[in-house]
Amino acid sequence: MSQKVEQVADPADIPFGPADILFIDTADEPSQEIITRISRFQYKAKAFCFIGSPPVGANELAMTGHRVYELPASTVLVNGLRALKPHDSSIGVRWLEVVIGQTDIQPN
Repeated sequence: MSQKVEQVADPADIPFGPADILFIDTADEPSQEIITRISRFQYKAKAFCFIGSPPVGANELAMTGHRVYELPASTVLVNGLRALKPHDSSIGVRWLEVVIGQTDIQPN
């Protein structure tokens, strides 16, 4: 198991099935809260993959046993993959797990 963020060129290069990977696009500006929630196992995934340069704290996730990957910022996720996406709500920005191409977020 690597103790650093591993760079990969394609989602298929990650040695887990699509249902076991949670993608996070750094263009969505994930906060330290996301890193903390991952470190506390609040998201169910065998691997976490940042699209673009991973945020501060991603290396610490890898050093504490999480499988963390980095894809190029130009990567486009295909339908069916799991991702964390920000959603504006009445109580502020909430990060929700979605399935690309399947999940509709209803505004409140």
